[in-house]
Amino acid sequence: MLKWFTVTIVSTLVAVGLSEINTQTDALQQHDRLHRCWEPVDPKNDTSGHRLSEPIYRYCSVMAVHGNYKVLHPFGVEEESDDYTHVDAIFGTISSRYSILNVCLQEAMAFQGPSRPAQVTLRCLCREDGCNLPTDLVSYLEFNTNPIPTEQFP
Repeated sequence: MLKWFTVTIVSTLVAVGLSEINTQTDALQQHDRLHRCWEPVDPKNDTSGHRLSEPIYRYCSVMAVHGNYKVLHPFGVEEESDDYTHVDAIFGTISSRYSILNVCLQEAMAFQGPSRPAQVTLRCLCREDGCNLPTDLVSYLEFNTNPIPTEQFP
């Protein structure tokens, strides 16, 4: 009786382990669909909190403004807002054993002309539900090292 019980427990643990997916497989499964992204409840009020959008975005993003990497601003990416051809190419380098989790760009924008200081930002894009966690940069990167199952979010 004890041997049967032990075998059942071991078999159950093995079966549970096989049904879980790793980070690469999760990213691969979510690659070609629309995502739910964290976004501010009120974009004009930084203290309003965040909510998950409907699954309408190909890319989710976080942005560090003015070199402050302790506070990332999350949003869903409107594809018409920029040319994402190169980002699409980077995320397109997937295979059954390899996936891109994030693409981070450090950008300089001269909104006030060439003789005024440029605004320098860091923007990271990701392609999984809820991957643009509103947190600091290190926590954001650590969060994305794990699978983000869509069932995690209501």
